[in-house]
Amino acid sequence: MLKKLLLTFLLLLLSSSAFAGVNFDGSNDKLTTGSDLGINAFPISFYIVCRRDTDALTYFFFLGDASDANRYFALVNDGTNWQYHLRNDTGSPGAGWSVASFADYDDANWHKFVCVSSAANNHRLYVDGELKATNTDSTNWNSENDVTGVGGIFDSSPTYGDCTVAEFAVWDTDLSATEAIALTSMNVKRAPLQVSPAELQLLWTLDDQAHNDTANSANGLTFRDNSANENTGTASGCNAQAEEILSYP
Repeated sequence: MLKKLLLTFLLLLLSSSAFAGVNFDGSNDKLTTGSDLGINAFPISFYIVCRRDTDALTYFFFLGDASDANRYFALVNDGTNWQYHLRNDTGSPGAGWSVASFADYDDANWHKFVCVSSAANNHRLYVDGELKATNTDSTNWNSENDVTGVGGIFDSSPTYGDCTVAEFAVWDTDLSATEAIALTSMNVKRAPLQVSPAELQLLWTLDDQAHNDTANSANGLTFRDNSANENTGTASGCNAQAEEILSYP
């Protein structure tokens, strides 16, 4: 009986966690670090808590080559499908780049995504506690991943996203299915600190600043890296998102 009460209390505590975030309006807004994370080969894993604010094409995170086009990792919504992209070519999907895609969640709710590339031909996309898509197309590692950010893709032909992001994390390991499902099931801030912390290269929790008012500009503010690596993010042209309970479909 006591165990059941403790479990109920824990679930209530986690479900009541509120997140703030940063809003990107699709017009030159971004949050980036100009430094290379130092991840030079597979595996790699990403975590993002986000919400799309438009039916148009939206890019949510980017790790890639700032001086070239079509060479990046990204989470994308094309208006119908959620897609985890790994590109190192200008060709079509399956010919130089990989896409793990699914067509659920056509909404404006918050969702938690984990994107994992265990190897050049092993890519997985988890959403809200479920494995939603896989891809086995082989894509070579791009050696010039010198920019990491949220709110768009920031290569030689940038595209900006209309979205809100609460947290973003990167690991230089392939998170297991158990770890990915746990991450996307928890409703607690800084959950990545509990999962493979030694391999965690970046964690931005986007309520690090005291600006819980949607009218406040985040332009020029810096967001500290909650991992041990000091990969500070600098915001450009963004607005703060008031703290709220994350709602799910």
